[in-house]
Amino acid sequence: MEIHWGGLYENAVGFLNLVVLRILGGTTFCSSVIAPAHELIHRRSKWQRSLGRLMLLLTFYDHFAIAHRQGHHARLGSQADPSTAEPGETYEAFFWRSLSRQWQVAIRAQPHRVWRGILLGGLLMLGYGLLFGGLALFAWIYISGVAIRLLESVNYFQHYGLTLSAAHSSRTAWRCDSKLSYFLFLGLTRHADHHRRPGIPYQELQSISHSLKLPRGYLWTAIWVKNRNADFRRWAQAEVVRVSRPVHSRIGRPLSLAAGQEAVGFAREECAQKRSNPEQPELA
Repeated sequence: MEIHWGGLYENAVGFLNLVVLRILGGTTFCSSVIAPAHELIHRRSKWQRSLGRLMLLLTFYDHFAIAHRQGHHARLGSQADPSTAEPGETYEAFFWRSLSRQWQVAIRAQPHRVWRGILLGGLLMLGYGLLFGGLALFAWIYISGVAIRLLESVNYFQHYGLTLSAAHSSRTAWRCDSKLSYFLFLGLTRHADHHRRPGIPYQELQSISHSLKLPRGYLWTAIWVKNRNADFRRWAQAEVVRVSRPVHSRIGRPLSLAAGQEAVGFAREECAQKRSNPEQPELA
């Protein structure tokens, strides 16, 4: 069989189509599949949580439902948290650390559910490949990988450098006031309040005005984090130092960017909502 290569124009159009597929497909999978799934796995209703896990299967990321709740929420800001970027940690280092630790947390917590998710994911890939061919299967897996990279870049900058020495704080995450990001990611921009009240619907989350603030929306920040990571880290460090005016109170605890740097004190806030799932421990 002979392979016929097109001309310069045809090759350029084909390459452009791949770029568009990567950007639109990956962004759509993240905002239309993973973001709603994240919302659902925090709901109290069992069928809603199950629907969230089914949606995560579409990106072969079913274990995230376990690791996110029992790893990230339950261990927020600690060294055991797989989804909080440490001060000075690059995005690439965070991505691979987070990926491996999320698998570890999920397997240790609920191994039977993890293996069931792997089996179902494998059957999905097999069926899709048989129906539509290997190239279509590759495109699905590739776009899912792009979506996961986008998700983890969001995880990276949401908590970057905010290591907690207190169990509860209103400044557990960087806030974003972009309305577009709010709707694209279903309220994840109000992430600090989500950690205070993880079980409530996203439309009821509040923006915490004294939280550290990102300068742009989530998509712009994700591109910044992935492509000019050193610039982002310098900006984040400077921003934390800029707003570092210790706020001492009787029940306050410090939240620090790194050892030896200025500490920022925050008042402890109790959760105004019960856990979204009483069977699983969550930091609210």
